[in-house]
Amino acid sequence: MKHLCIVLADAGRARIFSYEVLASPDGPHEELREERDLIDPARRNVSDEHFRGHVDELDTKFARTIASATAEVMTGDGYRELAVIASPHMLGKLRGALDAIRRTHTIVEFHRDLTKLGIAEIREHLTDLRILPARVIHAAGATA
Repeated sequence: MKHLCIVLADAGRARIFSYEVLASPDGPHEELREERDLIDPARRNVSDEHFRGHVDELDTKFARTIASATAEVMTGDGYRELAVIASPHMLGKLRGALDAIRRTHTIVEFHRDLTKLGIAEIREHLTDLRILPARVIHAAGATA
């Protein structure tokens, strides 16, 4: 069964999801669940020239925060893969920050900004990117 961690990120926000296909007597069911929603208030409030010079530093620090939260989500839950979907700039920052995870897990990366989308739209994009299976598997009473 598939067990995947998914990070959606831009410079001001990161959303960390877990995805797994669970076996049940009725057949397999998928669960796509948002585990964390991280906001970088310092980056979102950058407005004057003094702070604009520190944007790169803020983005690097936020990438480390995202990597730490991702490692916490992935610890001990049997994850084998991590999918990182981020704006091009943030994806570059995350590559270095995710080195520790990269040593023990497969990481796939995509240049997209999906942080502002709802769960149904995210699910659709993840299918289009072939991160999640094309067939939608419904859990009892829930939709994906």
